[in-house]
Parts: sequence; structure tokens; C-alpha cells
Amino acid sequence: MNHVTLLGRLTREPDARQTADGKSRCTFTLAIDRHSKKEKTDFIRCVAFGRTAEIITQYVHKGQRLLVSGSIWTDQYEMDGVTKYTTDVAVDRMELIERKSDSTQSQGGSFDSMGAPVPVEDEIPF
Repeated sequence: MNHVTLLGRLTREPDARQTADGKSRCTFTLAIDRHSKKEKTDFIRCVAFGRTAEIITQYVHKGQRLLVSGSIWTDQYEMDGVTKYTTDVAVDRMELIERKSDSTQSQGGSFDSMGAPVPVEDEIPF
């Protein structure tokens, strides 16, 4: 099973592009703090496609918290005769954790990989 869920802050504005077939693509990096004896931060590169990429590009900005879930993709390529390896998180779902204007208030907005809102239950049934 290849599944990952991450909660972190964007290190810079998302990079929006179009694929060769015209599909929206967005890459961004999440800064995620480790909780250990020595505080460290991991920087995880993420990629989203389609409506999810459009939503991230439009509504999420540098410094905002974002919750993503997806799968890990690894790849390799040659540059100047040296093989380079990459690891990215392919985002299937994302949730906007806070608004740009107010980083202390939560904004519950969940979207699936097609960009459709995910319904949130108003009450817990127990």
C-alpha cells in the first residue's frame, strides 16, 4: 500500500503549469516539522493535477498550512551523465486548513482528486 498524509506549510507560492495535453499541474513544497530531541524540518515536494491543482494555485499561498494525502512517486533522470533521483507526493486529496488573511482561524474545505468538495458532517452521530 502506497499512501501518505502530510500536514505542513507551503514554502513558496505553488508553481502552476499545463501538461502537454492541457491538463493543469501544480507543484509545491511543504515544510513539515519533526518532533524529536532535535527539532528538524523536512521539505517534501508535492504535485497535484486537474481541478486539485487549480484550487491549490488559486487558494493556497506561501506560509499557509495545507493537509494533503496521496501516494509517493519516485523517478530518475540523467543530467550531465549523472543519474538523479526524485521523490514526490502525488496529491489525491487536499484540505485547506487556514485562510490567507487569518492564520489562526480554520477554514474547512476538503476536495477530492477531481476538485469536488467533500461533504463534512455537521454533527458526530455519537
